[in-house]
Amino acid sequence: RRVHGGDFYRFLLPKYFRVEQQEFQGIMSRIVKPLDEDQENNVSNIFRSEDMVYLQIYMSNDAAHDTVYEFGLAGIVQFVDLNKNLSVVQRTFSSQIQKCSEIERILRILRDLLAREKLLEPAEQLILPEHNELQKNFAGLEHQLLDYEKLFAEEERHISELTKSLNRSLENLQVLSRCESLLESRSNAHMQKTDFNRRSLLSGSTESSEIRPDYAVGKVEMITGNTPVSKVEVLERVLFRVTRGNFVIYFADETDWIQDPDTDTKVEKKVFVLFYYSSALGARIKKVLDSLECSAYEFVKSDGERQAKKKELAESIRELRAVLSRSHETKRKELENISKNYKAWCRNIAREKAILYVLNLFENDSRRSCVIAEAWCPRKRLADVQATLQYGMERSGAQVPSVCSEIPTTDVSPTYFQTNKLTTAFQSIVDAYGIGCYHEMNPMPFSVITFPFLFAVMFGDIGHGILMLISVGYVLYYENYYLSKRNHEIFDMFFKGRYVILLMALFSIYVGFLYNETFSMSFDLFGSAYEISHQLNDEGEEVPVVQKVGETYAFGLDPIWKQSMNELTFTNSMKMKMSIVFGVAQMAFGIILSAKNHIFFKDWISFVNLFIPQLLFLMSIFGYMVILILTKWGTSYEGNTHCAPSILTLFIDMFLGFGAVNPIDQSCNIYGFFDGQVEFQRFLIIVSFLCVPWMLFGKPILEYRKHQVENPYGQFDMKSEEKKLKKSKKAGKGEDEEDLSSEEGKTEMATEHHYDLAEELIHQVIHTIEFVLGAISNTASYLRLWALSLAHGQLSTVFWEKTVVAVLESGGNPFALMISFFIWVCCTIGVLMVMESLSAFLHALRLHWV
Repeated sequence: RRVHGGDFYRFLLPKYFRVEQQEFQGIMSRIVKPLDEDQENNVSNIFRSEDMVYLQIYMSNDAAHDTVYEFGLAGIVQFVDLNKNLSVVQRTFSSQIQKCSEIERILRILRDLLAREKLLEPAEQLILPEHNELQKNFAGLEHQLLDYEKLFAEEERHISELTKSLNRSLENLQVLSRCESLLESRSNAHMQKTDFNRRSLLSGSTESSEIRPDYAVGKVEMITGNTPVSKVEVLERVLFRVTRGNFVIYFADETDWIQDPDTDTKVEKKVFVLFYYSSALGARIKKVLDSLECSAYEFVKSDGERQAKKKELAESIRELRAVLSRSHETKRKELENISKNYKAWCRNIAREKAILYVLNLFENDSRRSCVIAEAWCPRKRLADVQATLQYGMERSGAQVPSVCSEIPTTDVSPTYFQTNKLTTAFQSIVDAYGIGCYHEMNPMPFSVITFPFLFAVMFGDIGHGILMLISVGYVLYYENYYLSKRNHEIFDMFFKGRYVILLMALFSIYVGFLYNETFSMSFDLFGSAYEISHQLNDEGEEVPVVQKVGETYAFGLDPIWKQSMNELTFTNSMKMKMSIVFGVAQMAFGIILSAKNHIFFKDWISFVNLFIPQLLFLMSIFGYMVILILTKWGTSYEGNTHCAPSILTLFIDMFLGFGAVNPIDQSCNIYGFFDGQVEFQRFLIIVSFLCVPWMLFGKPILEYRKHQVENPYGQFDMKSEEKKLKKSKKAGKGEDEEDLSSEEGKTEMATEHHYDLAEELIHQVIHTIEFVLGAISNTASYLRLWALSLAHGQLSTVFWEKTVVAVLESGGNPFALMISFFIWVCCTIGVLMVMESLSAFLHALRLHWV
């Protein structure tokens, strides 16, 4: 378990209701006194978690609410649930929490309305009201928001009806005008013919015939309207089958984008005029039009009536638009008033809900009219707890003071690390793998250096490091601005790790100087130790010759390697061996940290039977490999470079030949690296093999012997444990609590103290196999440092040479040079700065989770 450094609001509130702790520094300066010198000396260092104490707090019912509010601002305690046996609905403040949830639902509705009107104010303009004001007016706020919900629901319905009427009137006017033009384009003689030509509507059919005789004497009916363009052909076919061809339909040549009355969206429609006989067909046709989402309107045949209808529609449209405008204006004014208090309501309601949630964790003592709370607190913040209790009592106006006392407990203490802006992200990286036990060594301080350094080993480049530094520098410059606003989820992840990225950029520049690489180019800053000259060989050909003319390059890789033919071979070998050295060093350091834990907890059995054999096993194989790498780097094989021993071959011979050392070639007389290497390697093999049974059987057997000495007859001292339990319960719950030591409790305690040798052996077998295989696989895993560094350098070289250099070599056309430079910038930023940096970050994360 772990207590986070922030207040409990931060973990309970939705993301858009975040509460930053700096908002409450002014309040905290009044209630939290500075630590005196004695307290400062007792502060736990950053390498181990804080000393925690278990507190029992008695608060009167009047002071409980305000006291919890003050604790939320301070963020110095972690309350324990004392009502685990109660369901959610059985708890005291469940109904109030439901009311808060209902208010949050209304606030979400208001948020959507405000966002639609673009009235959400930025967070930096927010002025929060006092907590007392909200608490007093909580019921009034609930009724006010319910009234707002009803009001806006009614306004939305009214506006929706008005909009629908307006769109229908506009569509009716459009259809009327189009139909009038359509009918005028047809000659009167053609429209009055009794022998209508029937259009073929079936695919591939070209027949035409007259209308059936029994309809010839009937009255001609007419329907006007419009239909979506996508359904024109479907409409014709369906009407043909329903009416058996007894209709005539004309479509306007032009299409119009019309606001659909039902969906209030722009739809491309085509106006039509439909003629048919018989009212029986009319009912069928109207059903077809409704099913195909067609709009039908009455067409007035008289010219005078049509003009009057147009004027009527135009006047209706003007009135509807005026009413809609006033409705929108009224709605916007109401929303503007709401927007001034919206975010304050959101934050305060969320805080109120969080307070009620915490109050539900307390035990309610109705006889004493108080609540009982239990919480964990860092020992160095006890004075702050007392000050917070006092301030909460004064704030609430309660007459009975709150009482806080430390009580003994057998529960496992939570792990708490105090962090700051720099260390919070690194602590999150460590916690993502696993949270250590109480007072275990915290690897976070070391990861502040090792994590960005391993990233830089894979990403080392001066130019890329400077680009990363510029980007994170911009974020740090506007840090306060981004802290005060709600950021996008992806950017928020980047912002929270801004100091990690800052160190990654600085280390990338540092390693870039070591590699002597800036956008794949080298710089001769300190003067190269070599120069290239040309001499004639025996055949009279001029060949390049490298001569040493100065001292060794002062810092980093000599730039002469960029001009050599074997640059890739040399850098590959160097980075591969360097990766092994870094990997073994980090794994050995992790084992040493475990030894610090064994010593701190006085677990000498684990120290002797885990730390010593693990360190010996690692050093006997991989530590020896590191020694050979360093020895080979420090040995000159000038003149016999082909006879230099291969470390890989040497290790194969070492395990297959029991320490045998063979020359790399029969013509070479170099056997290994030093005298007595065969005997020394045999000794290391024996030690590494002996460490496995040592780790496997040492700890379980000694733990079993220790248990036998403490309990020679295999019995559990129940009486002493009962006394301890009674004493603990009496101190924790008061004298009026009943004795809870039941037979079930005795059985659980006896089972807890029982030592199962077989189970411990199985656990130790798994642990030993995991360590042995992990030592091998993790060492190989560190080769990713070499692989990603190689990929990063080669990609940078390819992008530069295939774009800018290629254009310069082909003549240097200015226009082509600008295009190639733009392509190079895009590849550098998109591939190297984004994709490669993310890949290196994930691999560095993996290596810290070894």
